[in-house]
Amino acid sequence: MIDPYTILGIDTDADDAAIKLAYLDQIRRYPAEHDAQRFAQIRTAFERIRSRHERLGYRLFESEPPTPQSLLAHLAISAKPGRPTKEQFQALLCMSRYEIK
Repeated sequence: MIDPYTILGIDTDADDAAIKLAYLDQIRRYPAEHDAQRFAQIRTAFERIRSRHERLGYRLFESEPPTPQSLLAHLAISAKPGRPTKEQFQALLCMSRYEIK
């Protein structure tokens, strides 16, 4: 599965309110009637990180290194077609535990 933070379009340090707001925004953009698969991904992502306790459990036990496919899927979700911006590239590198300065 793609990182739940990526699916909801939020930073890893987001609080409960920001996560809920991002979730509501995403389900408005992708209702179940129009895109059932995307809606299910959004719902699953929200359930995995909706509270502080669940976010801690996700970080401790469910984090796995990204695969090339998940990095490309992340870029497809968060980017327009074309060359990625520096911020998008930075986000991809952060997913794989590297950073550029």
